[in-house]
Amino acid sequence: HITLFEEFIKNRLLVNPRILKMSQLEISSIETIYLCQYPPLEGLEILDLRKNFIGDEGLEAISSSTLFSNLRELDLRNNGITRLGVKILCESKLFECLEKIDLRVNKLGKRWEEKIGESGNFPNLRDVKTI
Repeated sequence: HITLFEEFIKNRLLVNPRILKMSQLEISSIETIYLCQYPPLEGLEILDLRKNFIGDEGLEAISSSTLFSNLRELDLRNNGITRLGVKILCESKLFECLEKIDLRVNKLGKRWEEKIGESGNFPNLRDVKTI
């Protein structure tokens, strides 16, 4: 028995298994946690979850999921993320390929752009937006 959410993800991955765009779908932190354990997402390079409700818990799940170790782009605009979530992201050692992260329209200041880079865990990061 496959869930509607899983069916939706599968259909998106059929178009391109390296890109998952799921903006404005009212995705919760619980659904994000599920997403982070979904094996077909291994090898994903672009993850777009903007305009959802993933919050800090969802970002924590993303930050600890080995499925996303090939991510190059992460778009988490407008998700209710605070500095607590970004601190957890900064501690993650799983994003060596990440080149671009967009955290605009969350509860973060400009200083976080520097802090993310200063963490030393994103060697390929060249584009960070927080405001």
